[in-house]
Formats: sequence, C-alpha cells, structure tokens
Amino acid sequence: MFDQVVPLITEAPRRWFFVTVIFEEHRYQRGELHKFDPKKLIERFRAALRKVGIEHIVAFGGLDYCEETRMQDFNSSPTYTWCVHTHHLVYVSDEKAEELRRILRERFRDSPYARRPVQFARHKADKYTIFQATSYCVKSVYNSAIVARSPSGQSARKKGRKRLHGKSQAELAAFQARQNLGDRVLLVGLKRNQKSIIRTRTTPTITAAGFKAISYLNVPIRKWDDFSSIV
Repeated sequence: MFDQVVPLITEAPRRWFFVTVIFEEHRYQRGELHKFDPKKLIERFRAALRKVGIEHIVAFGGLDYCEETRMQDFNSSPTYTWCVHTHHLVYVSDEKAEELRRILRERFRDSPYARRPVQFARHKADKYTIFQATSYCVKSVYNSAIVARSPSGQSARKKGRKRLHGKSQAELAAFQARQNLGDRVLLVGLKRNQKSIIRTRTTPTITAAGFKAISYLNVPIRKWDDFSSIV
C-alpha cells in the first residue's frame, strides 16, 4: 500500500494536510470493541468531505486504536478504554482547507475526553518524511496511553506510552480479522485496483523534488502510467 500511495503524495508534499479526528462517542471498555462499526466512522469523515465538495479533494487514511489506561492516581486500580480516532492525509487547496477545517470543528466539538478533537495542519515535509506520515495513517502497531489525575483532581496528565496489553492486543487482532481492509481505510480520489491504488482525480505532475523523495525512501521509481491512471 505504501509503495503505491507514497509516490502520489511526493508529487506535491506541501499541498497535503494531516488531519486527526477524535470521536468522543466511540469509546469502548476493554472487551466491548466488537460494538464498534468502522464503516460508519469512515462514512462520517467522508460526509464532511462531501460538504466541502469531494471533487476538490484527494484523501487517504484509516483508523487508529489507542487504549487509555486511566487511574485516579498512580496507586489505584486502572480502567481500560478504547479511544478510536482517525488519521488522514488530505490534498486540498488552501481555500478549501480552511472550509474543511471549519466544518470538522463544527461537527466534532471539544469534550472532557478530547480537548482538541480535530487537529488540522499542513504536512511538515521538512520535518516528517512522506513515509512517516503515510505509515502513521494506516498502521499495524498500536499504543496504550497512561492517563492519571493529579492529587487535586483538577488536571490529567500522561505519564507515558507503551505497547498494548496482551488481552487488548488479542481483542484488537480478533476485531480487525473480521473487517475488510476497505471498511477501515478511506480512499477519496483514489481507488484500489487489485493490488494497486490508482487515482481517479488529477493531482499535480510529479516534480524533481518528488523523484528525490521517492529515491530517498527506497520506493521503486516507475513511470506514472505504470501505477496510476486518471479515470
């Protein structure tokens, strides 16, 4: 998947925005993840894109599952909660980007569990490689965040992150095994064609900088028509 998507993004890396959306209503206790329907969540994000005008957008992304280990203090018994959220790379004009940012922040409000439910920023091509950004959108390794309140109970803080507990890892693996890839990956302006991802919407022609980025990432350089077509 990365082999197909990375060259698309390296054409114009500074025109892409990295978008994270945290959904307060999609919080599940350990053992209850089976109640979650990923297709409905992906569709909610797609609906926001349609509001802007989906013909102006190319987007790629998927679901992330963070397990919160929440304690009243560091000596109390923990509770484990799945916090489902999404990460997307979105290609959109600056004008439409501001409209999309506004629509997302209107639809997904702040909550006690998500102080910043929408994070929307231009991809920092000089800080994060395209591969880092792309692989973060669709990953196979998930974390458990440790959250505890201060003795006064007024503020929450994260002590650190670690890999998922064994029981949680098993629950997530069993849940994902029942889902098709298409149910948990968003493709807008792109589509799967057997093992390839092709574009259905025009993006800028590849640049010299794009070729350099592809070479740096060790991604095979191919002719554009070899891995993509315009429908």
